[in-house]
Amino acid sequence: MSENEFNELLEESWTRVLRPEERARLRLSASADAARLEKLEEEEALDEVLAALPDAPVSSNFTSRVMAAVDCEDRKLSRAKGWTLWGIRGSWLRGLAFGAAMLGLSIGGYQQYLSHERSELAESVVAFGAVDAPNVELLKDFDAIVR
Repeated sequence: MSENEFNELLEESWTRVLRPEERARLRLSASADAARLEKLEEEEALDEVLAALPDAPVSSNFTSRVMAAVDCEDRKLSRAKGWTLWGIRGSWLRGLAFGAAMLGLSIGGYQQYLSHERSELAESVVAFGAVDAPNVELLKDFDAIVR
């Protein structure tokens, strides 16, 4: 067994009880190396001491205190998510940005409309100026033509 495998199996023994075949592999690997054997014996001695310790007493309101702490953390996280730059709520800032964008687009659209109207007016003035003036001689006989 490699050093890495030995250490991984030893670390697993901290969180759960090893199966008999895993414990046998650890013993076999440790018997080949004095440093591993010393490390394994230290871990086993520590496990025995910890197992001999009595369970710590739990206060009567332990569950309510844990749940209160969890609720407090949830509130902190929700407040941290809701607030953004300079203490301004993100949704408020997004609404302001959206409103500013709509106002800018509206003003730009209105300016474009006015520009288009002005260009159409200029084109009609140019077109009217291109029409030839009627002959003055025809206008002299206007009364006769109308009768």
